[in-house]
Amino acid sequence: MSWKSAREPRLRWLVLALSMALVTCARVGSAQEINSPIGSLCEKHGVTGGLFVQVGSDDLTVALDLARTGRVLVEILDSDAAKVERARKQIHSTGLYGLISANRWASDKRLPYAENLVNLLIIEKGRKVPLAEAVRVLRPAGVFLTHGGGASASALKKAGLEDVQTVQAGGAWTLARETWPAEMDEWSHSRHGPDGNAVSADRWVGPTQRIRWLAGPLVHASNIITAGGRIYYHGVIARDAFNGLLLWDRRLDPPPSRIDGSWHGVRGSVLPVASADRFYAVNEGALQALDAATGETIKVYTEAGTPTDILNIGRTLVVCDAKTPTVRALDAESGKLLWSHEAVIPVTSMVAGDGGVYFYEGGEDFKAGNHLNLRRGRESPAPRAIVKLDLATGKPVWRLAEADHPWAKNGRRLSYHRGYLVCELSKHVQMTGEWNGSGTAIQCIAADTGKVLWGREFVPHMTHRSQARALHIGSLLWISNIGHDENGEKVSQWLGLDPATGRAVVTHNTGSGSNCTPPVATERFFVRGLTLTDIATGVNTGSALTKHSCSLDVGGVPANGLIYIAPKHCTCYPMIKSYIAVAPTPPLPGPAAKMLQPADFRVERG
Repeated sequence: MSWKSAREPRLRWLVLALSMALVTCARVGSAQEINSPIGSLCEKHGVTGGLFVQVGSDDLTVALDLARTGRVLVEILDSDAAKVERARKQIHSTGLYGLISANRWASDKRLPYAENLVNLLIIEKGRKVPLAEAVRVLRPAGVFLTHGGGASASALKKAGLEDVQTVQAGGAWTLARETWPAEMDEWSHSRHGPDGNAVSADRWVGPTQRIRWLAGPLVHASNIITAGGRIYYHGVIARDAFNGLLLWDRRLDPPPSRIDGSWHGVRGSVLPVASADRFYAVNEGALQALDAATGETIKVYTEAGTPTDILNIGRTLVVCDAKTPTVRALDAESGKLLWSHEAVIPVTSMVAGDGGVYFYEGGEDFKAGNHLNLRRGRESPAPRAIVKLDLATGKPVWRLAEADHPWAKNGRRLSYHRGYLVCELSKHVQMTGEWNGSGTAIQCIAADTGKVLWGREFVPHMTHRSQARALHIGSLLWISNIGHDENGEKVSQWLGLDPATGRAVVTHNTGSGSNCTPPVATERFFVRGLTLTDIATGVNTGSALTKHSCSLDVGGVPANGLIYIAPKHCTCYPMIKSYIAVAPTPPLPGPAAKMLQPADFRVERG
């Protein structure tokens, strides 16, 4: 087994005290409307919350106006100590200190922030910030504003900014926007996307070295999703995905979450999904679209019935209405019902890909306590089946019945990728103790015809809540397996299988730390919490900062160049247990790469 360890003495703390301050930002009284021209300009360009930085303290009008909304944390930077003190007195007089602060900054030094952190960077007239620094600290889609033509359009574009324009807001300002990296990915559904394949295309995620942000509450709930630069969790809380600042919170009834590692939750709770500008959840029995920026309800989908499952596929929403029972497709914008298909309850593990919708119907509910069980006290369940519908019309394409495929009764989840549908089968979910993996397998199906291509039983490398999990990465299908080495000794393996035949193409005889939850992956790494296994080499890199949350869906979410982990009640060893976002080693040398020494902290007379 190959192993590299990154322990606490090598932690790189970048954001100074900001990492703690940014998650304590709270509303002061009632949020006020923005009155300044710059503030209105920010709203127009979609910058409505997060971390705002102003370089220069000559005019605090905009900063104070933005802070009064209660939706942003503002920091003023100035190299003149007298001006900083004057700005602090002005801020204190407004009662807004905390939401806005002023600090000294040596103009010839780097900005005191981690990369991809700042939502809005304002440069006062006559102040200079190296463009490379501006680009470094702005988060994707962050806005750069400079007064008085401080930088040419060509220079801004050369630095990597886009949407460069001159705008009028109490004078001429140059506005530009940070690009969204093509190598960065989101996680919009509970298992990444509507295809159910728990693999992120994020190539910025890597071995973790730094804490980006921490937040509460310390509640063991598993429902993290992220889209459009926002992260959503709990019941529901929305934060900026890059700096963790609170954007809005709203109590939904019931909360859209799962508790602990089982399927237990409040009856009627449905896992949410998100797009760049909308958050979809079931509230008070109805599917609703919430404005991603504010949390306000912007649409109620009356044609959705009472959903138990939601998929967002472009402009189409697919839901399962358990009361009818039907699988339905709706236009996400208008709410119009596109089609409806009568199904057999319970409908579970709905996924979609390449024009098809797939799901299990009938059979027993999950043994771990499926809160969606609507059949208790009713007639015996119908036999299990796997169904494919045409996404455009809702017409059945094929159906695999339990009578012909007895293994279907053990189906827990589905995943789709490049023409293959994989059924993850677990006879039961083992919570504790030794287990031989009996009944755990995957079955691979040709998605176009419904032909079963092959099946494979295996013992998952998990210590608790053992279950099947398949990860489609590139041209291979990967499983985490307990196998045997050349000496017949038990060994943890990653097996890369040919999806057409099931033949093992790649074998990595390597463990991946504590495994209380199924793995997820990126295109470069298998991910179990903060333990990452390089797919190309099988080499592990780990951190003891924290471990994955206990969940039957995911224990960590790799997205936005970070890994997000929910709280856990684990007592394996002392660890951080809050909601946490962790960042990889910085790609370029800088303050984060330096091992800090006491002499690095200069003392100033107060």
